[in-house]
Amino acid sequence: MLAACADGRRERPRSSPASPTTPDAAATPVLEDAGGNRDAIAAGDLADAYVVPTWMEPSAESIYATLQHEAGGEPAALVETPAGLVAVTPTGVVLHQLVKAKKLANASYDARFSIIWFMRGGALVALDLRDTHWEPIVVLEQMPPLPSYLFPGTNQLPDDPCGRPCVELTTNPPGFEVHAERSDVVPGTPTELRRIQAISKYKPVLTESGATFLSKLKNPAQRPRISPLELSADIIAPNVSGSKGPMRNGCNGTCGRGFALSAFGWSVVSTGRTCRCDDDVCTPRCSLYDPVTARFAPISRNAPWTAKLRRSELLCDIELDASQIAYRLPDGSGVCTKDGCRKVGGRVFAWLTPGPIVPSQQLGESFSDGCGS
Repeated sequence: MLAACADGRRERPRSSPASPTTPDAAATPVLEDAGGNRDAIAAGDLADAYVVPTWMEPSAESIYATLQHEAGGEPAALVETPAGLVAVTPTGVVLHQLVKAKKLANASYDARFSIIWFMRGGALVALDLRDTHWEPIVVLEQMPPLPSYLFPGTNQLPDDPCGRPCVELTTNPPGFEVHAERSDVVPGTPTELRRIQAISKYKPVLTESGATFLSKLKNPAQRPRISPLELSADIIAPNVSGSKGPMRNGCNGTCGRGFALSAFGWSVVSTGRTCRCDDDVCTPRCSLYDPVTARFAPISRNAPWTAKLRRSELLCDIELDASQIAYRLPDGSGVCTKDGCRKVGGRVFAWLTPGPIVPSQQLGESFSDGCGS
């Protein structure tokens, strides 16, 4: 299943060429078991095995390839602006206007299939970057106003009041499922419950073009898995580790640990945490650390490097591009390179070719017990 919540207006006629990501019959399949382990399926089980098609780069005429060519080797950031969707380099060069629309919101990118989802005029709309046509496809109409942030490889939508994707797309058969309820395991706040009641009033409608589009997503060739960054035990900032840290709740023995950004020569290190005592949940705060100069800088680079830590931010979950020479801030406020950070006229919601994300959940040995300390 593909989870998505987005928006669009009327559907328009659109040709449907064969997807460039779908290999021909001569392509060699890759066999995996349910856990994703290759070569783990016995010969007698081949009939029931899930065959993962071999990934093939989109054709030279595709939107995806066009953007890569225009970027000229630079990373390409996907940005939601007041005038629509654009692709921009970290140096601020606008590569292309992807979608021109003033009332567009909640754009997200499913990098597994190179598809941008967004909401427009009460509908869920998709822009398939593997295609050669720059024409968005209206998939669902009469959609509720839901967030549409898709994490690669998952179906969960952050901030979704239903506790699971409220509207979940299916490919076999093409359609959708509505889950307008809150799980008893994850109780909802009064605000979330009111949103669920509002959601239940909407009756999404699958368009004809949407059904065709979803049917083509059945068992498509997915991009190779992105290798995550690994926690380095060698990254220790001496004047932070072992102290109470700059925050009210301080650290719990993990300050100074982090992940190396090898292309930058720096590290993202844990330098504190902020706790929500009502929920008994703590979130790590981070800074950049240069092991050569032993200096710190904010993740957003809005202050100079200093020998003494002056500021840490709730911006640990930065996402690198595939080349790992740039990262986008998790709040979408900008993109950063070794030369600094830049705002690009809107919310940066993804990289065209995304790399690993700093897994902040590994930066703390405990995310609770911060209150009352």
